[in-house]
Amino acid sequence: MTRDPPYRLINPLQAIRYLVRGNLHNLFQQEWHRQGDIARFRIGSVRITVISDLADVKHVMQDRAKAYGKRLDTTDRLLGEGISNSEGPAWRHHRRELKQAFNHRQLARYFPLVQTRTQEAVRRLVEGSSSTVEEAAVALTRWVIYTALFGAERPEGWRKFLESFDNLVSQQVWQSALPSILTSRAWPWTRAYHSNLAAIDRFVYDRIDAGTMDDQTVLGYCLAHDEETGEAKFTRQEVRDDLVTLLLAGYETTSATICWILLLVGQHPDVARRLQEASLAFPADGSWTLQDLAKFRYGRAVVDEVLRLFPAGWAIRRVALEPDTLPSGLVVREGDLLNISPFLIHRDPQHWPNPDVFDPERFLDPAAAKDAGYAFIPFGGGPRRCPGMNLAYMEVLTVLLACLQAGTWTVSAREPVAIFSRGTMRPARPVSLTWQPHGPIRMSGRSTHPGDCPVSTVNPGLL
Repeated sequence: MTRDPPYRLINPLQAIRYLVRGNLHNLFQQEWHRQGDIARFRIGSVRITVISDLADVKHVMQDRAKAYGKRLDTTDRLLGEGISNSEGPAWRHHRRELKQAFNHRQLARYFPLVQTRTQEAVRRLVEGSSSTVEEAAVALTRWVIYTALFGAERPEGWRKFLESFDNLVSQQVWQSALPSILTSRAWPWTRAYHSNLAAIDRFVYDRIDAGTMDDQTVLGYCLAHDEETGEAKFTRQEVRDDLVTLLLAGYETTSATICWILLLVGQHPDVARRLQEASLAFPADGSWTLQDLAKFRYGRAVVDEVLRLFPAGWAIRRVALEPDTLPSGLVVREGDLLNISPFLIHRDPQHWPNPDVFDPERFLDPAAAKDAGYAFIPFGGGPRRCPGMNLAYMEVLTVLLACLQAGTWTVSAREPVAIFSRGTMRPARPVSLTWQPHGPIRMSGRSTHPGDCPVSTVNPGLL
C-alpha cells in the first residue's frame, strides 16, 4: 500500500529562528516525534521529507543509490566538481581513487607525520593556559587535517589560509540558506565569502603546483600517476576540488567529534579513568604504531559512542532523480528532497536501549557498529559513505591517545550541554577545559596488550 502524506506547513519565520539559534535538529526531532518515521513539512516553497525507517534508509542509500543524487547547487562554488558534488562516471572515478587514498597501506604512510604533528599540538595545548573544549578541538584538528592532506611544511600564507577557511566554514551555512537574491556580489557578506574563497584557492593551487608525488600525503597520492596507465589520476581542478572537499569535511567533522569527546570524557570520570588505564598499554614515549592504535578497543568504543550521540553530519540530504516508492510505501516524486538524520536514528529507542545515555560499553564488542547496520550511520552508508572514514578514525584516536598520555583534563560543565547545530553539532555555549599535565604513570597490573584494561563500572549519566 502506498503512502503520500501531506506536508505540514512550518512558518518561515519560525524556521529562520531555528537556523539563527542553531537548533535545526530540534525542528527535525519535533516533527519526528509528531509524525513518526516519515515526517513531512514545508517551509515556504521548500518541501522536506525526513525518513527514519531503516528499510527506507537502506533503500535510498544503498539499494537504489543511483536514483538519488547528492548535488547541492549552493556548494558548487566551494566544492566544485569533487567527490561531493559529482555524479555518474565522474563520481565513480573520484570514489575509486579516493578509496585507494584511504586504504590501510596509504594510512600507514600518512600516520607517522600525523602522529608527530598531533603530539606536538597536544603538548602545546597541555602546557598552555586553559581553554574551551571547542578551542582545544580546533587547535588539535587544524594541523592534523592539514598535515594529512598537505604535509608538515608551513608555507607562506598558511595563517591567512586558516583564517580564510575558518571564515568560509561559517559563511557557507548562510550562503546555502539565503535566497539567491541575497547572494549576489552586491551584498558585503557575499563579497567577503568570495574573498575568502579566492584566498583558499590561491593557497591550494600553490600547494598543488609546488607539490611532489610523495605518497606520505593525500596531495602526493592525488598528484601521482596511475601505476598501470602512467596517466594522471586527476586534473589540477579535480585535485583542488577534492582537497577542499576533504578539508571542509575533515576539519568540521573531526573537530566537532573531538570537541564532544573532550567534553563527555571530562564529564564522566569513570570513563576517563578507564581510558587512562587503557593508555598505559602503549609506549609512554609516544612511539606506538598504527597497528597498535587498532588495538585501542576502549578508545574506539568511546569514539563510536560519541559519534552515535553527536554525529558530525547530523542530517544527510538526497534528491530524487526519478520517481520511486520506498519499502514503507512512501511515494517519491522526481525532485523530492529527502533527509536522513543519523541524529534521530541514533537516538531511536527501537534500535538503542537508553538512547540518550553516554555508554561506551555498547561498542566494546568489535562487531557492534557493523551489526547495527543502518541504525549506526555516522559516516553515511552505501556507495556514498564517507571515503575518509578510516582516516577520520585514525586522526581522532591518535588525538585521544596523545591527550591521555600527556595529562588529564576537567571541564566546567557538570550538567548536560545544549546542542548548537548547523553544518555540524557543537556545544551551544563555551565549556572551559583545564589540563593537568602528568609524566609517565605507573600502575600495577598493567596489561601487556594495547587496548586491554580491567573492567570498571561506567557511570553513564544523562546527556
